[in-house]
Amino acid sequence: MSRLLLLALACCALLPLSAARVRSIVRYGARPADVSRTTRAFQRAYAAADDGDTIFVPRGVWPTATVVLRSHTVLFLAEGAVLRGAEDLDLYRHYQPSRPMTRYDSGLGTCNANAADDARWTRALILGQGVTDVTICGRGTIDGGHLTDALGEEGMRGPHALLLAEADHVAVRGVTITRASNYAVLGYDLADCTFADLRIREGWDGIHIRGGRDILIARCDLLTGDDAIAGCYLTHCRITDCHISSSCHGLRLIGPAEGLDIGYTLFDGPGVYPHRTALASSQGQAVSPPAPRSLYAVLIEPGAWGQMPGAVSGVCVHDCTMYHLTGAVAFTATPANPLIDITLRRLHLHGLTVPLPLNRWETSVYWERITQDACTSTSR
Repeated sequence: MSRLLLLALACCALLPLSAARVRSIVRYGARPADVSRTTRAFQRAYAAADDGDTIFVPRGVWPTATVVLRSHTVLFLAEGAVLRGAEDLDLYRHYQPSRPMTRYDSGLGTCNANAADDARWTRALILGQGVTDVTICGRGTIDGGHLTDALGEEGMRGPHALLLAEADHVAVRGVTITRASNYAVLGYDLADCTFADLRIREGWDGIHIRGGRDILIARCDLLTGDDAIAGCYLTHCRITDCHISSSCHGLRLIGPAEGLDIGYTLFDGPGVYPHRTALASSQGQAVSPPAPRSLYAVLIEPGAWGQMPGAVSGVCVHDCTMYHLTGAVAFTATPANPLIDITLRRLHLHGLTVPLPLNRWETSVYWERITQDACTSTSR
């Protein structure tokens, strides 16, 4: 065990080893299959932690209510550790905005309403609000359990697996996030955050960020039950060296963005998992579950989920390979959401239904400076 604890520090600690301590949740009373004791153990471990300390989750299945992160700490999930969401929906805590977040709200008045001040929408298994200098790492698993909430979005969605809000300098590395009851990762107003070497399986959206600056998504393997990556109001964000197999879109941009770089990424279809909403709606009916599908690798549709005024500018999609999708890149633009300066370079398209690098959904004129260079397409 001592070697494993040292590895946790060596891999993830933010301060020198001599200044940091490892605090195992077992030491604070966690027990497998005991939600209340494990929940209290996380609370006690974080309450006792000093800056730079690691909260250590050992091998085993640890069901828990919401884990609330603390600044200047590391959450380390050992290989074989499973942090599983409690089945009782009333045990989950929610994000409480400290400032107005209405610019990020979408779908108001519909079954897809997402409002930051909606306590049911913003519940999460792991919650980091107003935190800085936090790392979540290891080779363990965060398991949302695919919980169903009749009062949630679409009458079915439950808590997000990880919600980060008004946070900066957060790194999420190496872990697996599976069966999220809504999004695997939801972010509000993030800065200088990294999501690297993640494995995301099933759930709805994979990484969904509403308000983000200097965001890096690297070497992630995203096999999702809805959009793999989505967001709005993004500035200087980079997606690189990922594998994406989505049941919907690879990247869906629902609002303004500036300086978005998507490169060296494989988008392949059909999606490994069926679309979660379509799958859920087919349950109990005399129909077959929907077949997995993959639509566009990159869909730029600002304002489609609600008014989010602002331009989409400086988007570059380059050095990507796309297999068996509906299409590569598509966009729509409006007076409130013009598209300025998009570059498509060295895209390799194989077996796409729409075998073009770029597809305009509307014949609008609210766009300028579109560059396509060295893109190839085959029917295979």
